Amino acid sequence: MMTKSEYADSKKRQQAFMNVLKQYQEEGGRILVDGEEASEPDWERIFEMGEDGGCYMGDYVSAPPGSRMKFILTRCI
Repeated sequence: MMTKSEYADSKKRQQAFMNVLKQYQEEGGRILVDGEEASEPDWERIFEMGEDGGCYMGDYVSAPPGSRMKFILTRCI
């Protein structure tokens, strides 16, 4: 179980990551969660641990010139 301090640090890291996703999206990047375009309220679920121990892994996908880059978050076990 996490201590209050560890929990607070975890929330700070999550917020920092959310800020990076938001900035990336504002710059024209696409955020996909489980293969679907995701809006900011949907991003919270990437921090949830599944009952099976699964979590999300992120990956940048480069795009041809003139296309929007993608940041894909995929659930893995």
